[in-house]
Amino acid sequence: MPEIAKTVYRNLTILYGATFAFVAGTIAIIMLDKGLTIPQIGLYFALYSIVVFLLEVPTGAFADVYGRKNAIILSFVFQIIFWSGFLLLEKGAIFVGFAIFAAIADSFFSGSAEAHVVDILNERKQSRYIHQLLASGKVCCVA
Repeated sequence: MPEIAKTVYRNLTILYGATFAFVAGTIAIIMLDKGLTIPQIGLYFALYSIVVFLLEVPTGAFADVYGRKNAIILSFVFQIIFWSGFLLLEKGAIFVGFAIFAAIADSFFSGSAEAHVVDILNERKQSRYIHQLLASGKVCCVA
């Protein structure tokens, strides 16, 4: 398998994991510390899940039309907006509304990273490695 495909896939996975996915398990604890109530935290995660569900197809279409790299860049822009609000806002409805920015970021990234690597393999006429790349859990851990 071409090293460039493994490297790009690994780097994108690490970048994504180091941003939103890394703290997903502790985000509720941080919210409790900021003074949000359990219903507000539940509303945050419900809003996040609904927006991800609704935007999955449109963001994929955006990536198909305007390019995978542009979708990935937009994902990181929305993550910056999310983290700015997450760190600066104390609590309340506006804070819960920032779930939308996190969901948009997730939607733009979810399929675009894998599709970008698939495009690289197709451009290099190495499409026989696509299944191996996406099915292997070892790819993101390659040094």
